[in-house]
Parts: sequence; C-alpha cells; structure tokens
Amino acid sequence: MKNRNRTIRWLARILGLLGVAFYVRFFLLKYEGNWVDAISGDFRSFALLMLFGVAGYVFAWFRDKEGGLVMLFSGMLMGLYLFYAGPRPPSFFTLVYGLPFMVPGVLFYYIGQQTSKEP
Repeated sequence: MKNRNRTIRWLARILGLLGVAFYVRFFLLKYEGNWVDAISGDFRSFALLMLFGVAGYVFAWFRDKEGGLVMLFSGMLMGLYLFYAGPRPPSFFTLVYGLPFMVPGVLFYYIGQQTSKEP
C-alpha cells in the first residue's frame, strides 16, 4: 500500500511539474519580447489563476490533500475562464487549460485522503 501511494504521489508531482512547465512555456512564447501588451486585463486575470495553481503545486509537496484541493480548484477556474472568455468552440480549450492542474490535484487529494486514513 505504501509503495503504491508513493508511486501515485510521485506521478502527481511529475504531472504537476509538467503542467507548470506548460504554462511557463505558454507565457514566455506568447509574450516574447512584447511585455507591454502582456499587461492587459485578460493576461492579468489568467496569470493570477496560473499563479494560484503553481502555489497549490508547491503547497502540495508538503500537504498533499490541501495542495491538491488548491490545484483542483485552480484548474477548474482556468477551465471556466477559458469557457467563457476564450475562443469558440470552447470545449477543447477548456480541457487543455484546465486539466494540467486538475489531474495532479485529484491525485494529490487522493493521496492525502489515503495517508490520513492510515494508522
């Protein structure tokens, strides 16, 4: 049981790192050399949601359950933001932008639940 939990925890950590790298790459390529345009309201809104998810990822390294909830909530908010403010049809973009934080968030939350039940 402990070996399986350790594997799931590291899977969540690696997937979370890939999600963080995805968003960092997205921002660096989208606003490369033109940071004056990056100060728009859309950018600030999405950047705050992304930073909320990154903070949840860092927090999940120390507290699995709580950090997983923050990541899950952040991923859902990013997906909803893209659903309403993004291009049409929104379904694909909602998944692409929401899942990189939702999947590791669910895994972190699951591990937090499992480890809190163990004696």
